[in-house]
Amino acid sequence: MKNQNSSEIECLLNDSISIIESKISKNDMDDVKEYVEHGEYGVACDLLSFLFKKNNLSVPASLSHAAILMGMRETPHTSPR
Repeated sequence: MKNQNSSEIECLLNDSISIIESKISKNDMDDVKEYVEHGEYGVACDLLSFLFKKNNLSVPASLSHAAILMGMRETPHTSPR
């Protein structure tokens, strides 16, 4: 989903990726990066949110902000606990 916020969303997702990259499998990382490269930001955001929670890591502000920019105000993985 490309829109006027695409470059900001992509930057925020890449920031989130850099936080978790060393903690997840290569396959998961490849999937996330591919979604971002193809503009599938919502799918990337959902997958990243799931991976942060699965690894008992707090969802970073960058990922929450990306979700908000995409209109995903509350998703199961980014909503407050």
